[in-house]
Amino acid sequence: TVSMLLQLALACAPPPLPTPDTTPSISITWPLPETEIQGCTTVAVAVENFEFVDFTTNGVNAEGQGHWHVFHPAGYAATWVPFQFVDWSTVKETTDPYLTVQLANNDHSEVLDDSGQPITASIPFTFVPGPCEATGDADTEEYDTGDTGDTGGGG
Repeated sequence: TVSMLLQLALACAPPPLPTPDTTPSISITWPLPETEIQGCTTVAVAVENFEFVDFTTNGVNAEGQGHWHVFHPAGYAATWVPFQFVDWSTVKETTDPYLTVQLANNDHSEVLDDSGQPITASIPFTFVPGPCEATGDADTEEYDTGDTGDTGGGG
């Protein structure tokens, strides 16, 4: 009967598809954690559910778009490409041997997750004071670095 057919049809229906996670994320792909770094490095990142845009020409915030900040022993830098060269060769010591990256809106405010926390990633590294001795390769060929020269503190 109709009721029996309806029950059979519902029993055979596929389960609902999971809702995809659309929360932006950022991760550091270079340097590797615990790397010994003297004076400078290139920091490379990967993002999901986020598009890098040039904040110098796109001043209005748009969901899912922006740039990233990298915090390092000499301050921070902001860029809209997936890597940034950072130089702290003048820093003699640090109490915070971490590289931290953070997603930022076009106005430099923090991109927040669903719980209201900034979207960040951080890795420890071994700080070695001295002149820049860049190591490794973060595959940075043929990109405008997007470096604004902004090395001040904060966002």
